[in-house]
Amino acid sequence: MGVTTKVEKQTLLDLQQKTSNVFMNIHNSGDRQRAKKLAQLLQKMNKKELMIAFCGHFSAGKSTFINELLQEQVLPSSPIPTSANVVTIKKGNEKAIVQFFEDEPLEILPPVEFSKIKEYCKAGDQVESVLYQFPFQHLDDSLVILDTPGIDSTDDAHRVSTESALHLADVTFYVMDYNHVQSEVNLQFIKDLQQKGKKLYLIINQIDKHQENELPFSVYKKRILQSLHEWNIEQCPMFFTSLKQQAHPLNELKKVKLLLSKLLNDKETIVKTTIKMATETIINEHIEWQYENEAERLASLKQQLDENKTLKQLQNELTEKRNLYNGLLEKQNKKQLSFQEEVQKILDNANITPYEMRELSKAYLQSMQKEFKVGLLFSKKKTEEERQKRETSFVQDIKNRVQTHVEKHVQEYMLAFIEKEGITNPTWMQRIQTITIAIDRNFIEKHVKNGAGDSGDAVLNFTKDLASSIRKEYKNITFSLMNECFKELEMNERATIEKLKSELEQLEKKINAQEQYEKIVNNIQQTHNNLLDMLGNPSKSASAEELKSATAMYASKVKRQVSGDDLDSITVNKEYSSNALETYTNINSSQKTLADTITNLNLVSEQISKLPPFKRIAKELRERSNRLNNQKFTVALFGAFSAGKSSFANALFGEKVLPVSPNPTTASINKISPVTAENSHGTVHVKMKKEQHLLQDVQLALSIFRLQASTLEEAKEVIKSLESINIVDPKSKPHISFLQAFAKGYSSMKSHIGNLLTISLNEFEDYVATEEKACFVEWIEVFYDCHLTQQGITIVDTPGADSVNARHTEVSFEYIKNSDAILFVTYYQHAFSKADREFLIQLGRVKDAFSLDKMFFIINAADLANTAEELQLVKNYVGEQLLSYGIRNPRLFALSSLHGLTEKTGEIPLSLPSFMRDSQLPQFENAFYRFIEDDLVHMSINAAEEELKRIIVNVDTVFRSAQESDEEKKEKLNYYRNVAKKMLDRIDQFQVTDYKVLLEKEIKELLYYVIQRLFLRYREFFKEAFNPSVLRDDLNIKEQLQSSFNELFVDMEHDLTQEVRATTVRLEKYISTTLNNYQHNVKSDIQKLDKNCNFALVENNRVKSLTIQSGLKQISDKEKKNIYSFYRNSKSFFEKNEKEKMRDYMEEVFQPVVEQFILEQNSKLAQYYCGVLDEQFYYVQNVITKQVEEYYDGIIAGLSQDLDMDMWSNVLLNIKKTNEG
Repeated sequence: MGVTTKVEKQTLLDLQQKTSNVFMNIHNSGDRQRAKKLAQLLQKMNKKELMIAFCGHFSAGKSTFINELLQEQVLPSSPIPTSANVVTIKKGNEKAIVQFFEDEPLEILPPVEFSKIKEYCKAGDQVESVLYQFPFQHLDDSLVILDTPGIDSTDDAHRVSTESALHLADVTFYVMDYNHVQSEVNLQFIKDLQQKGKKLYLIINQIDKHQENELPFSVYKKRILQSLHEWNIEQCPMFFTSLKQQAHPLNELKKVKLLLSKLLNDKETIVKTTIKMATETIINEHIEWQYENEAERLASLKQQLDENKTLKQLQNELTEKRNLYNGLLEKQNKKQLSFQEEVQKILDNANITPYEMRELSKAYLQSMQKEFKVGLLFSKKKTEEERQKRETSFVQDIKNRVQTHVEKHVQEYMLAFIEKEGITNPTWMQRIQTITIAIDRNFIEKHVKNGAGDSGDAVLNFTKDLASSIRKEYKNITFSLMNECFKELEMNERATIEKLKSELEQLEKKINAQEQYEKIVNNIQQTHNNLLDMLGNPSKSASAEELKSATAMYASKVKRQVSGDDLDSITVNKEYSSNALETYTNINSSQKTLADTITNLNLVSEQISKLPPFKRIAKELRERSNRLNNQKFTVALFGAFSAGKSSFANALFGEKVLPVSPNPTTASINKISPVTAENSHGTVHVKMKKEQHLLQDVQLALSIFRLQASTLEEAKEVIKSLESINIVDPKSKPHISFLQAFAKGYSSMKSHIGNLLTISLNEFEDYVATEEKACFVEWIEVFYDCHLTQQGITIVDTPGADSVNARHTEVSFEYIKNSDAILFVTYYQHAFSKADREFLIQLGRVKDAFSLDKMFFIINAADLANTAEELQLVKNYVGEQLLSYGIRNPRLFALSSLHGLTEKTGEIPLSLPSFMRDSQLPQFENAFYRFIEDDLVHMSINAAEEELKRIIVNVDTVFRSAQESDEEKKEKLNYYRNVAKKMLDRIDQFQVTDYKVLLEKEIKELLYYVIQRLFLRYREFFKEAFNPSVLRDDLNIKEQLQSSFNELFVDMEHDLTQEVRATTVRLEKYISTTLNNYQHNVKSDIQKLDKNCNFALVENNRVKSLTIQSGLKQISDKEKKNIYSFYRNSKSFFEKNEKEKMRDYMEEVFQPVVEQFILEQNSKLAQYYCGVLDEQFYYVQNVITKQVEEYYDGIIAGLSQDLDMDMWSNVLLNIKKTNEG
């Protein structure tokens, strides 16, 4: 039975009596947690208070909203998580009561300053709740306010604490930040509240952030309603408010205050509704508790059940199998009896004593008499011959008759019988066909009785006895043989009988388990019905004494009291450290500007081009000058969709270039580049996804819903089936949004797939913010002329860290590695999401591998801070979070991009907090441009200056050589030729092989630590994937376990892939360092031969990274199914160590899979980067060789040729002046 939506007309007393009956029943069952809630409800009825709960994300402004209603600064408000438990505020005598999880409650007596008990509000691990009572002037006597912990996706404890208190709330105001309405956490919690029948109002706070010129309010509101509809959230009253700008035209704060007055007037009806609904919800929770108590038994019984059959079906099957079993046993007996009867019948019906046989038997008996005599002469011989003749005739006749009338019929029957029974063994046929008995003289004589004579009666008795013996002999031999045959038949059927016997035993167990299972379920269901009946109909009540005694068990008993003045002695753990972070201040200053260096390069190039040995070097200087003059920088912009990246970028541009939206969009990569000769200001290139990539994206999204499509056309049709599916899983929402956008835009966009489009700036926003177009876009490049791009800077606005696109992780990594600077933007009031965390961890992995610290971290919307102290607190918090992700000493700036843009555009400035002189954007830009101009350019300038110095030394050396006497020239010529040869031989002696061995060792060691770090994080991933909010016994648990496993697998695969990607950066740094060390070693060696010989260090070529594909080998189905055995029910899993057993088992399963992946990566990395080292080594060696050759060629030319000394002197003088100037 669901939550009732209509409360019958009944008195509060009547409802109290019914609720009391429910309470006593649940109390007597031993369910203390639910009984406590009901006791609180009964207490609530006695007090007749209207309780209003404020819920929402931690930074949405709940506490500030409550302070506004109280018109006092009571609750602590902060843009970082502070309250970690429920705070109850009511009007009354001044006091506070702190409920601890472990310790006894603490009552704080006047004077009570809420500022002193704020720390209790933050101690969620120790304090369950805080009650603050004060004679508030603007709070109604019967109104109680609940301030709940922020619903933060990274802290389940906050969510549990909030949910545990909401059963007492009559009305819930769910407060959301303007930019965070469509958060999955918000939408899921709102949906849960509605399902529990709560009277719910939505407050979208901080509406002052809305910029009508960026997004019309009507569109913004429509998108919110659409999101609620997609989550199957029924429409409920919604208010847009601002506490900072109460005169804001969209502010509905006054409406909320009027609503509170109306709710107080309807208090009695609302409270009755709350009690009835809350009691029904608690009854449902109690039933869940009963199921949890029986979970182990039910789980054990369930394993024995046949889920596809009812109890009646099982009982019918038992009857059928039992009949079949008994029938088989009876069939064996009947078959044997039937055989014996049939053989007996054949024997009985065999006529082996007819008249002819009797006559022969008579003649035989006569011959056996003593007085029998034949003839007179030779009578003895003749008599014996006659007797023999008669005996032979008689024996042969009997044999013939037995074979014809007995043997043949018996054999035929037996052969037919074994054929019918399916016995095809030839041995049995042979044995049956050879059945016979020995009928001979001895056999006949045994039946002749002494003195019987040869009368008619004697003959009759003799033949009768003889026939009986024959039948008996045949019966014995036949039955004996067939007994053996029946044993074989029994052996053949025994397997069937034994199988049936086993099936009967299993069926009996299943039926017994089913009966027990249904009995438990029926008993619990009966309890459910009884409790609902108690709530709906009057029933016998417990005595007042019993009720009082029972409720007293749940009443809070304050045993400790302390005065507010002595509160300082109470210590509570702080939630975060407030140590100030050191911000970046160490910025290099170049001694010479870039322009000076370019001028010097050009002047020196022009001068030395006059000198024949230096013409090639002059050309290289011109090329270096051009590179410096046209130096380009790529700056990558990262952050979650709602961090304000686009707004921040626009502030840098000084114009609104990128579209801004508080709603997530289907992300593409947006580049804002300097104009070129081919691409003038406002030109926009749009690269559409290739069909292959688009299909991959669509297939990935479809797979979430177990759907498939082999073409885009087919996918469009398949997506239509999703319209009827109720999408509940929050993780599926981005995928369904992407698929719907694809299906909506496919017809109009399919002709552009894979193309490069050129559009106008006016059309640009459409391809970024309109999802049915944006989902087809791979990247967009806007050529824009502004101060930023005029510095040669391209800003790349990357997809949000929470982008759905599978390729964006790899693309993001390439920008991390290859960009000249990285800007990570986070929002002032938003915590880091899981996607943010993983991205920042990746930054932490590679940060130290870069030659310069090129990362900047921006806290946007700093103008939302109320005080300078609060702003510093947020900076500390963000800094500590970055440190936990491996990012030490970050360049961290808090600023307001919104105000920064208005400062540049000259628009009417928005009001800033009093402690902020400006947007703080100039401070960031100062540091950023100094990094670009000083740090990045400084390296190029230094390299150019070193090259100029080296060239001057070389020109001077040649010039001095040319001034030597002929004798000295001749001597030095031989010397330098000899030295040059030794130099080149020495350079050739350095081989790459030794360096490769060290590189392979480095790869192996780095990957070893990758595995170690992965399994250090494994437990964190497991905890996130297998958590109580996901694994619920009221859902299909096998699907939930499979989904949790898939999440764990994806997290492990992603982390492993990111680790290996980071390893490629470390290897590239290792190769760079190796080559630099090699060059210094060469330089050191050759300068031992000639201290004046010098060469410019060769800059390493940028290495194209090895693409690392996610490719963990899939876990076998058998190993995946094994995880089911570790889960019986939620209670056992999370409270009885079963979770740890599954975690350990899964770790063992992952270990060989990870090791195999690493083994494969080791091979790929070694092959690829040894090739890179090989190529780079010989490139560097060739450049060094060329420089050394040029150096000695110049000297030899000066010694062996007639130079224009005046020209050389002027050139040398000019280039020295240039360098010194």
